[in-house]
Amino acid sequence: MATDLERLVVSLSADIRSYEKSLARATGVTTSQLRKMETQTAASMGRVEKSFAKAGSALAGFGKGLVIGGIFAAVAGLEQLIVGSISSAAAIGDLSDKLGITTDKLQEIQFGAVQANLGFQEMETGLLKFSKSLAQAQNGSGDLLKTLEANGFNKAQIKALSYSEALDIVADLIANAKNEQDALLITLQAFGKSGDGFLELLRGGSAGLKTFASDEQTAGAIVSGDLVKSAQK
Repeated sequence: MATDLERLVVSLSADIRSYEKSLARATGVTTSQLRKMETQTAASMGRVEKSFAKAGSALAGFGKGLVIGGIFAAVAGLEQLIVGSISSAAAIGDLSDKLGITTDKLQEIQFGAVQANLGFQEMETGLLKFSKSLAQAQNGSGDLLKTLEANGFNKAQIKALSYSEALDIVADLIANAKNEQDALLITLQAFGKSGDGFLELLRGGSAGLKTFASDEQTAGAIVSGDLVKSAQK
């Protein structure tokens, strides 16, 4: 049993360190904050390892119930350290489910949102509003429909668009607008009151979104879908 416990400690340590680092990058935590987080994690995991070792040696004398109690007591100290990251990952999963896009795609957008000083709540509000605007356009109504039709898209083409495809098209319309006022108008039609932040986010068009995706891949900042699902649970 002691060997099994030691293996669990190693697995837990590796998972938490990887998880924290990925979430820090994905949510725009500064380098200094990340280093502090890593130091805290290392110290916490050291305490966990000692507690697990004691639990393993005490197994014969005190029984399985006390070992489990010692494990929970040791792990409880990590709660404050990781609860914020777990909540962030769960929020990513919940929003991706609502929008019908992958968690990877959403994190790519979030990577750009951080650079545009767009907070997660504001990003969430705007992306959900875009989902409604797109649904209206695909059902033959709304201001976004008029803008898309004015730029050469017919109803059949609009109806066939996926969320990601529509986002790329609107980003290009914003990037190629005649002036700042037209760009802001399109942004407000698509994303509602969060328009100002999305104007900055999408100023580079679909090419800018692809750059965010490439940069995030290079930085290794994407939290895996499995980790996101675990956070949701």
